[in-house]
Amino acid sequence: MKKWICFLFLLLPCAAGALELSDASRREAKLYTTFIEALYAQRDGDPRALDLFKEALSYSPDNAYIKRYIVATAIMQDRFSEGEPYADFITKEADGEDWTVRAAYLLKKNEIPQALQAYEEALKLSGDDARIAYQYMLVLGYAGDTESLEKMEALAERFPLMASSVYLEMGRIYWRNKNAAAALEYYNKACEADPFSVEARLERAQFYERTSNFFLMLYEFEQLEKMGYASADMFTRMGSVFLISKDAPKAKQYFEKAIKLEPGHPSARYFLTVLAEQDGNYALALEHLQAARDYSETSGKWLQASFYQEKLGDRKASLDTLKKAYKKFAGSVEIGYFYALALQDAGKYRASIRVLKKILQERPEYADARLAYAYVLDTLKKYKQLEEQINALLAQDENMHEAMNLWAYSLSIRGERLQEAQKYAEKAVSLSPQDASYQDTLAWVYFQQGKVERALDLLENIDPQALTDNAEIAYHLAAVYAAAGQKEKALDLLKNEAAPWPLSKGLLKELEK
Repeated sequence: MKKWICFLFLLLPCAAGALELSDASRREAKLYTTFIEALYAQRDGDPRALDLFKEALSYSPDNAYIKRYIVATAIMQDRFSEGEPYADFITKEADGEDWTVRAAYLLKKNEIPQALQAYEEALKLSGDDARIAYQYMLVLGYAGDTESLEKMEALAERFPLMASSVYLEMGRIYWRNKNAAAALEYYNKACEADPFSVEARLERAQFYERTSNFFLMLYEFEQLEKMGYASADMFTRMGSVFLISKDAPKAKQYFEKAIKLEPGHPSARYFLTVLAEQDGNYALALEHLQAARDYSETSGKWLQASFYQEKLGDRKASLDTLKKAYKKFAGSVEIGYFYALALQDAGKYRASIRVLKKILQERPEYADARLAYAYVLDTLKKYKQLEEQINALLAQDENMHEAMNLWAYSLSIRGERLQEAQKYAEKAVSLSPQDASYQDTLAWVYFQQGKVERALDLLENIDPQALTDNAEIAYHLAAVYAAAGQKEKALDLLKNEAAPWPLSKGLLKELEK
């Protein structure tokens, strides 16, 4: 505190003891009490501090010391323009603190060279003040030119206790300048200057990560762990390296360490979700997924949760999750699409149509949604509308084999326009020759046309696994066998692979008569 303030402490008791204060004494007393009130307000973060300092200055208009407080407080309170009229507080008697505030003022005005000069003046007057030196270092780092780097090097030598911080900042500058070799050199210097600097080791680890030296990054983290440092981010990154090296148990161990420190850590929970899914433990995968901090606000994770619930055999919960997600994310097109598919699977076709119509109003080019809409129309036997959707899809993409196959199969089941059905079915097979369902459609078109041999040839050459996986295809082959007079083969299919298909029972009874 400056001498005039100390004088006020001595003056005040004398003034209080007098019978009557002079005007000058009253002003001095008011100056003192207002200044002290401003200091307390500043300490407490009270926004009145700036105005109180201004009031104190009104009792001593040329007081550079109070002006300095006004400028500093204006910067702190983000009321910079109010401090500018008082920026003339530098005098011949200015000390290091004055020049430090002056530097902050110039920095706020983005006058970097002048701010650096002000810090240099501050260091001349307060050469041992590490706080000023640190602020000076940060501004040098902001400048980042060759001259600034040289000054930072000298600063590190002058202040050994902050050498690690200086070298670390220099490493960052070289990294920003895309000089990886120099960046690593100074990260190493930072770690050598203070082997126990967590910040320096973390920065060097990040350098290794950025340059794809993941095992060096892992080593750095392991050293930090030995030092007693722990963070969810660090453990997650360590786990990811073990995951890369295919050491799933070790990876899991570190991800679990991460969530112990930060239960909702999104990345750690994500990796644990993936590991649980790989193990087929969908209940645990769901638990990790929903425990992530960002689950509530991430639409894709709701879709994933619905998938896990489906895998767990809880279709009701799966559909309910999609329903809630569709409402929560304001009719999201992506969620709406999967919600509509789930509604179809649940037999709620009209509800599915309502969702799909809304999607297509917003995104008419969304082919998958239009195709799903077409499937529902076919199920509900709305064939005129179905044809409109098929035409719209083919207008959008003339080679959309999914649309061709759907239309061909719909016509074949109805036994209508079979020549048209054949054209589309053949085109679909030519575009995707390995798709068993397309081959099945074409075979059924041939069968409906009475071309039993051609149908049989197609169906007998379908991958046998398709018959196991798809009861409808197995039923079609059984029907073709029956028409071709191969009764035993037909019965075998109807009693086994084709049995789940509803029409199989009728054909089986007919053949067993």
